[in-house]
Amino acid sequence: FTIVYGLFGVVDQILGVDHLRMFLWIRFGVVIPLFLIILALTFNKVFFQWNQWLVFIAFIVAGVGIDIMLILEPANLTYYAGLFMIFFSGFFVIRLDFYLSVIAGGIVFLTFIVGNLLVNGWLGIHFVSVLSFYLVSLCIGAMGSYYIDYHTRRNFLLNRQVIKDNEELVHQVKAQVVEITQAQNATILALAKLAESRD
Repeated sequence: FTIVYGLFGVVDQILGVDHLRMFLWIRFGVVIPLFLIILALTFNKVFFQWNQWLVFIAFIVAGVGIDIMLILEPANLTYYAGLFMIFFSGFFVIRLDFYLSVIAGGIVFLTFIVGNLLVNGWLGIHFVSVLSFYLVSLCIGAMGSYYIDYHTRRNFLLNRQVIKDNEELVHQVKAQVVEITQAQNATILALAKLAESRD
């Protein structure tokens, strides 16, 4: 994500956006350093305690960064696609828990709405159209995230049950082996006594 987010800085330059300096600062001064800090933390044990919250913050910061670009350059269609990529990465790729992904997506969505209304005023039918696409994307993302989260948890619980059942089965087999061994030994002993009594 760090590389992709940075590569779109080249797109900023090619498109010749009016706020190029600010957009590059958002990308290379805020979002990418945050991504790199989180990446560095993955090599530390502390990451596993805080990974969901760190990724949650990264989702919001990356999304709000694109929100700012959209608010300042509302006619540039590239940034609309960028926000779609942020949404779907947040819901499907970065493995953020369902509730955190919905909250982060909602924050990014609301930031887009409030920022646009404060800076650009009401944008008419185009703004409503964009909002409807983002809202539907959030709903699809939330449903997909829930589905992934549900099945991940379900598979985890099923795997735990399989392990538990296997352990119980091993104990049962061991008990049966002991029982069969004792029965064999008793049979051998009985046959030996029978043979001894015939002699």
